[in-house]
Amino acid sequence: DDIVGRAWFHPCYNSTDVGHTTILPGHAIPTAIVQGFIHEQIKDKERLQNLNLEDVQRGNDAVRWTPHATINLLRRSQLKIAKKVESKLLNSRPNAIYVRNVFAMLAGETEKDKKKKKI
Repeated sequence: DDIVGRAWFHPCYNSTDVGHTTILPGHAIPTAIVQGFIHEQIKDKERLQNLNLEDVQRGNDAVRWTPHATINLLRRSQLKIAKKVESKLLNSRPNAIYVRNVFAMLAGETEKDKKKKKI
């Protein structure tokens, strides 16, 4: 873990199947934690009004969907550089990437995506 980071991807990635409530290396951040980030960072009540935990989970899981099972190995130095670059972005807030990802994935999803079932 000190040298290599890893991330798991799958066509039907579903964090409920992982069953984690804390951060596990390689897996998506738990849905409840991402929902907390969203409520901390999005002040527009109208935007939050129709966003429920299921939507947050679907958007958060969709970031891990790939055409086939994949394990992404990253040098720890790459992860540190990426974190440093993100922190220098205008209007960057800690964990903002998770919030942006959920809204981007939900904005681009289709009805088929909404019905995506676990294996």
